[in-house]
Amino acid sequence: MIGTIGAIVLRTIMILLGAWLLDLCHCILCVFGSFPILTGLQMWCAASKQENLEDSPALSQHRGGEKSWTVENVKRIATPLLMVVALVGNDRRDLRG
Repeated sequence: MIGTIGAIVLRTIMILLGAWLLDLCHCILCVFGSFPILTGLQMWCAASKQENLEDSPALSQHRGGEKSWTVENVKRIATPLLMVVALVGNDRRDLRG
């Protein structure tokens, strides 16, 4: 609950600060407008490149597919899916009070 309220308060502060800056100097609109344009150009350039997923360090650690447990070297080990399910389940239990 505190995290949600904190996010709302900080978002409000940022919106008011941005509105104040726009009122103070209209040229700041060019600075604010350049961020989406530059981000769009970056995404457009990245979309044309082919990613080689074989070399991805994150995917090389992925084991087990959609299983919660897998066997590796005669040992039963947990997959990242089990950790995600446990963390989400733990978070929902905290929300119930």
